Amino acid sequence: MPLKHVGAKSRLAAELEDDDHAGVVQAMRLDTVTAAAETGRVVLVTDGPEPADELARLASVQLRQRRAGLNGAIADGVDAARRRWPEAGVAVLVADLPAVSADQLRLALSAAAKVPRAFVADADGSGTTMLTARPGVELRPEFGTGSAARHARTATPLDVSAGLRLDVDDAADLDRALALGPGPHTARAARGALDTARSPEASMMSAVTDDQSAGRPATVATATPTQPPVRRPGIDASDSVPEGDLIQLPDDAEDLPADRFSNRELSWIEFNARVLALGEDRR
Repeated sequence: MPLKHVGAKSRLAAELEDDDHAGVVQAMRLDTVTAAAETGRVVLVTDGPEPADELARLASVQLRQRRAGLNGAIADGVDAARRRWPEAGVAVLVADLPAVSADQLRLALSAAAKVPRAFVADADGSGTTMLTARPGVELRPEFGTGSAARHARTATPLDVSAGLRLDVDDAADLDRALALGPGPHTARAARGALDTARSPEASMMSAVTDDQSAGRPATVATATPTQPPVRRPGIDASDSVPEGDLIQLPDDAEDLPADRFSNRELSWIEFNARVLALGEDRR
């Protein structure tokens, strides 16, 4: 079983928080390797640091890949398995099958043992989740984009349960795995990770990130609570007089005293000033 570094699943990484993504990937590996270990001996091939202790305990053999690429890692693992157990067949299983069970694997391997080579196509039919070969038969792995069509030229397709076909590449796949019933590690990690990713705060941050990646200024719209209009005491809307209803003063109005009218706005300000002054008076 080849294991890439935890950050390899770029589509899933783009949809989950960093810590949640690492936790979900590790959980899926634990559930997949647990099912495989209940079925047979497991060889783990890594392209980086040794796997976590939980994974290491489940493996019969673990090694660092020497040949480049995914198919190179698979070839390293197959060589190691056949040196140790030459009488046994080999099976390559991807490590992101959280809904697979040991019973499903046993049934698939039993069917695969009847033909020289067999493979399982993924849920959309284009990729491969498992490739097998009987003892003494060359495996011929051709994993990568569109691998199902290449494997179909030299191997027999197997009709298996959905759990063995559903490899998780993005959040939608993770939802499907939860619906099928994943292993316990994925069940715990995935629900919290998806809830966090779909929270309103995460959606807002995603919108900001999308703007920044597109070269646009990051903008966040915020809702401002509507405040009721402030009504000053003593000022009534009826104090306003329509322009057409203005009273014409007599010609001798210019002889009236200049302070005959009181500016209510100014008087209100003066009143407030007096109140503030009294409030500051410590007597």
